[in-house]
Amino acid sequence: MNTLHLMIGIPGCGKSTYARKLAEETGGRIVSSDGIREELTGTEEYLYPERDGEVFGLFRSRVSEWIREGDVIADATNTHVKDWQTYIGLCPEGSDYRAYWFDIGPDIAMVRMAGRKRQVPREVLERMWNTMQENRRRLPEYFAGERLKIVRADEKM
Repeated sequence: MNTLHLMIGIPGCGKSTYARKLAEETGGRIVSSDGIREELTGTEEYLYPERDGEVFGLFRSRVSEWIREGDVIADATNTHVKDWQTYIGLCPEGSDYRAYWFDIGPDIAMVRMAGRKRQVPREVLERMWNTMQENRRRLPEYFAGERLKIVRADEKM
């Protein structure tokens, strides 16, 4: 059974690191919004917000296509319930889906981003974190039981 693995977390929380580990374990293919952004604009940096429609259109297209072939790891922030609905809706009958909720806030994310070229301003991280917290109560509607894994800061990647 093919499985969609949906990463949910703010920038700098470890989604991409975890996604690579998960890809090794499952043989799944990673669809990365940062990777697509670099493919389309030449940089992972968020310099061209007007290209987001194109970035996420291609992201959705790849998830939809690749989930039919095997496991897919969706590496993007996915902080909104509408994101969850969209990607679950792309899963064909007979496939499964899981979420990985990165319970890692702005303080730790800022430390983890310290060595990166691409920085996300603290106020943006806080806004995304607040959105996640608002949506946290809705997790059981979409990811009950074994479909949800909470990833904490002290967890080994």
